[in-house]
Amino acid sequence: MVAVIKNASQMIITRVPIITGLLAALLWIFSSPQLGLAQSQSSRFNQTITSEAVTWRAGTILTLQTLDKVTARIGRLPIEIGSTAQFGTLQITAHHCAYRPPEEPPENTAFLTIQDVGYDIKIPPQTVFSGWMFASSPAVSSLEHAVYDVSVLTCAK
Repeated sequence: MVAVIKNASQMIITRVPIITGLLAALLWIFSSPQLGLAQSQSSRFNQTITSEAVTWRAGTILTLQTLDKVTARIGRLPIEIGSTAQFGTLQITAHHCAYRPPEEPPENTAFLTIQDVGYDIKIPPQTVFSGWMFASSPAVSSLEHAVYDVSVLTCAK
């Protein structure tokens, strides 16, 4: 019985390089034409794309949607650009907001810094968010906080 197992394992070991080589050759044969086709389509695709300039208009008033997860209250918080507003323990500073004109796909965006000041004045404020938020996709760049949610609604003149 041991001799049979030994012979079978030797046969498998000697045939593995052959099988591996055959599989590699088949993979190369079937992928080569597709690779050439993909490259030709890619070059043709890149030639037909035209770059259009996206126009943004700077806003002066940013409106945020706020959610207190404890009380389940939803609210709107208007902030002037360059100023700071308070929401619960959060201090929200709006640095910049922009929106697209009506003839383009709608989008509002804002650059915010949000600090959690907490209830204890001995502890310094912690920055919990600093970056761009987008109204059309709040999950891309959102505030991760245990008690509060903040998202961009609109940016206007």
